[in-house]
Amino acid sequence: MDTLLRIVTYLRPYTVTTSAAYIFLLGATAIDLITPNLIKYVIDCGIRVGPAIGAQRAGCPIGVDGAALAWHAVVWIGVLTLLRNRLRHPQRDLRAPPATVLQLA
Repeated sequence: MDTLLRIVTYLRPYTVTTSAAYIFLLGATAIDLITPNLIKYVIDCGIRVGPAIGAQRAGCPIGVDGAALAWHAVVWIGVLTLLRNRLRHPQRDLRAPPATVLQLA
């Protein structure tokens, strides 16, 4: 426990950065949880096979076009993936541009 308290005291000057890192981590985790649910929705509501063709499934809106739903899901998954990557790697924006970091002699 003493070690943990000592680590927390070292993080005190970086409170804002540490808090932002945890918020970004929670956002990326939320996106990781949303994506499989979106795929589940597409499978449950967009794909109709066998005698269920034209039948209404529980939890699905009436008149869902499977192809349109699949394309919307692809777009949303792409957007969520880009957002997740931005949340996982925010330090790229906080560092100096590579041109000023590299000093070529």
